[in-house]
Amino acid sequence: MHQSLHIAINGPTVISSAVERPKVMHLAPKLYRCDQNRLLLTIGKDRDCIDHQRISLISEDAGATWREDHSLPAFQSFGPFPMVRMSNGTLMMMHRNAFASDEANIFLIPTWYSQDGGRSWGRMQLARMENPFAESMNIYDPPAWWLQQYSQLRDPDPTKGHVLHEPPVDLKPLLEELGYLRTPAIWDAIEIEPGRLLGLIQQGITREPAGILAVESTDEGHTWHKPRIVAQVGQHHLVDYKLKFNITRNADGFSEPSVTRLPNGEFYMAMRLGSWHPLYSAQSPDGRTWSDARRLPIHGIKPTVLSLSSGVLALLAGRPDLTLNFSMDQGRTWSYQIRLFQDDCPPLSTHHNATMVEINPNQILLMHDVGRWRSGRPPGPDNQVLGYIIEIEYAT
Repeated sequence: MHQSLHIAINGPTVISSAVERPKVMHLAPKLYRCDQNRLLLTIGKDRDCIDHQRISLISEDAGATWREDHSLPAFQSFGPFPMVRMSNGTLMMMHRNAFASDEANIFLIPTWYSQDGGRSWGRMQLARMENPFAESMNIYDPPAWWLQQYSQLRDPDPTKGHVLHEPPVDLKPLLEELGYLRTPAIWDAIEIEPGRLLGLIQQGITREPAGILAVESTDEGHTWHKPRIVAQVGQHHLVDYKLKFNITRNADGFSEPSVTRLPNGEFYMAMRLGSWHPLYSAQSPDGRTWSDARRLPIHGIKPTVLSLSSGVLALLAGRPDLTLNFSMDQGRTWSYQIRLFQDDCPPLSTHHNATMVEINPNQILLMHDVGRWRSGRPPGPDNQVLGYIIEIEYAT
């Protein structure tokens, strides 16, 4: 069958920069689609910052214009967080950390709900998550903090640039309420059917070799149960290359899962493995049983996978390059790639963190960060988030 794919790229345009927001390093943007035209964008103030406040921008016109929004609840800090838009219109956003409870293997996830497309949010609720594979830690304890990337605990003031052994001031109220013992929570989630959700946890397996854990909710995210390992690193994943990192460390296993539903009803997950190495994928007919992880011909970090209205599968990946990849056969092969720029000769220096959403049928809004992180120095004018509109035409 003859297939024809045509791609048009419009942009880039500057979405936000250190010129108008001089204290923001502009790293790791995250896009959310709240309803038909309403979008939420959060931007990190510092590198890999799990405990630092992010800024939040709102668009009411599908990304044409943006304004800063200060009315969002606490989830605008310490993100980016996963969000699910359910078929009944409810939005659910979760903290990406789960806090230890008094019950064995039960963790608590701060969760917020909106019934009006993200214009207002209810008070914080604590979802219960079962995870017998994980152990919690206080990352600010001197014996434990080094287990996290040092940059994740760096002072949010980029002019200071020192490692924290105390949490940021704006995080302390939450920690004082829920405690300092945490474990990774859900990285990405999707609605399987009305009321039933699938959540994917990165690095939530601390008692086994690192991998991706799946949990399920049948009550719109108030409780998460049936934990099961769906992707785990084995030596057969390392045949064609050597990892830069020690694979026995939990942080170096499969991570950053992104999931979408294919036109045939199955689920497709893309995953990161370490840095500067290929991505991996797995598929599931029902969100419960998954295929073995399969290496993709795409290198990168923080993948985002979308099933577009035309049935084309799009996969965005950053670092070492920044690429947007397309599959016309539901992820079996990846036959078309847009390379926005290459790491070895970039027109702009960047960390290559990228994000995207489908804003109209077969129209993607894509954003990425620009400008290097500066240890002990404030952001420069090149620290920006850039946006593109990608138009896709596909015919068979």
